[in-house]
Amino acid sequence: MLMLILRRLALGLGTVVLVSGIIFVGVEALPGDSCTTYLERDAFGPRLQACREEMGLNRPALMRYAEWASGAVVGDLGISVHDGKRIAAIVGDRLANTLLLAISSLSVGMPIALLLGIITALRRGLASLG
Repeated sequence: MLMLILRRLALGLGTVVLVSGIIFVGVEALPGDSCTTYLERDAFGPRLQACREEMGLNRPALMRYAEWASGAVVGDLGISVHDGKRIAAIVGDRLANTLLLAISSLSVGMPIALLLGIITALRRGLASLG
């Protein structure tokens, strides 16, 4: 049983690493970068270079991904460009609403699913008798 749990945890971790890597590569393949999006029409010349230097976008992509991933492991997801808040704090603020929605949907969905399962089992049992 312990091996099954460990295997599932390893598969889950591998999935997270794979998906985050695919998303990172996809974002890197898009034209432009965070600075061109942030600066919009002012995205040229020394201002663009300064933004890239400040955000660390002038470093190799693999190094940026490794730094982000090591930070994410300890809960540091970076800082928002728009308002300067920590991204972990922004996600944490919204986590309460997400958990409330999940618990609410489970409290409605589980009884309905159990009821429908019982009804289906009873009907199957009656059909086999007749």
